[in-house]
Amino acid sequence: MQPMDLELSVVNSIAEVSAAQWDACAGGHPFVQHAFLMALESSGIFSRERGVLPRYVLVKNADQDLVACAPAMLKWGTFREYGPERRWLSKGLQAGCFAWPKFQVGVPLFPVMGPKLLVREGFSEPPLQTVLLRGLNQLAQRADQKPVFNVMHINELTARHCHSQGALVAGEWHSMWTNTGHVDTTSYLASLPKRRRNQFQVDRRMANAHGLTFKVLHSHELTDELLADYYEGHHRVCERYGGQPWLPLSAYIAIVRAMPAETILMAYFDGPRYVAGTLNLHARAESTLYMLQWSELEKLNSVAVDLLCNRSIEYALEHGIAKIDSGLTAAHKEHRGWQNTPVFHAHWFYNDELKNLAKQQLARHAGQP
Repeated sequence: MQPMDLELSVVNSIAEVSAAQWDACAGGHPFVQHAFLMALESSGIFSRERGVLPRYVLVKNADQDLVACAPAMLKWGTFREYGPERRWLSKGLQAGCFAWPKFQVGVPLFPVMGPKLLVREGFSEPPLQTVLLRGLNQLAQRADQKPVFNVMHINELTARHCHSQGALVAGEWHSMWTNTGHVDTTSYLASLPKRRRNQFQVDRRMANAHGLTFKVLHSHELTDELLADYYEGHHRVCERYGGQPWLPLSAYIAIVRAMPAETILMAYFDGPRYVAGTLNLHARAESTLYMLQWSELEKLNSVAVDLLCNRSIEYALEHGIAKIDSGLTAAHKEHRGWQNTPVFHAHWFYNDELKNLAKQQLARHAGQP
């Protein structure tokens, strides 16, 4: 297919796009499915005041079939999704060579690795990704846009393609667990070095000492009241580390209702009372479990690490899930055998001062998160 056969357009709402055609490009990844993006929109979180305005970029063929697309957006005033980029963004603001908004492709408000330059199944990816990138760069260079365009949280293959199209590529580390052929928890534990096997057992024993009940709940079991408790626990965790939740409760309710086949809550209860848990999305097409935010109404010794590091692995082993993506790295995950996996970001600059500043910052902090 030649580029002249294609038409590029932009819409401001995913509701303007056929769900079937968008999902034919999304490939089963939950964070870029039409229902997920629609849930974010319907929860009312997109506005200039909240720092996100979506811009869905579409590539259609002569028959008006969607053959490629990208979840793009204008972003204002937050560094929360960014890894090494936050350094040069901050320096650029100080130097006056960067100003909000920033034009980028990614999952709004979720720093999740996965496909961002989406191509319909059955079509060759590189040529259509090139068409998308050229169109996105043209959009980013409009007079009302700012001097940088990013594609966020991509894998190495996509990053290499972006580099071939002129991008400066940077990276950070996410914490992953991969099943290397174990059929159950027993065989997995037997394969661990003695120190890690003992740590697993200590974590479980200390978590069990609180007398709580562990449950795995699916979308139809997650009432609004339970989700409100989950959200309150998430809010308390954020406050403990000096922050605030990125999303309102309405966004979590909308996601759970829109993604019934994917949503899983792993949680500890004190009788009927929710205590702590993690909300997860199961990407069946990829055999991957994605952790969302951690939640804890009260801080109890070892409950957090048991849920985050151990219960999720047991669930994956019991259900034949090949991989878990738990987000950014942390010492407690590394100590328990989770692997540090590179995640990449691609940047195009239209301001030489900002480009040079970004190169300096990325070189200075190479290898750091």
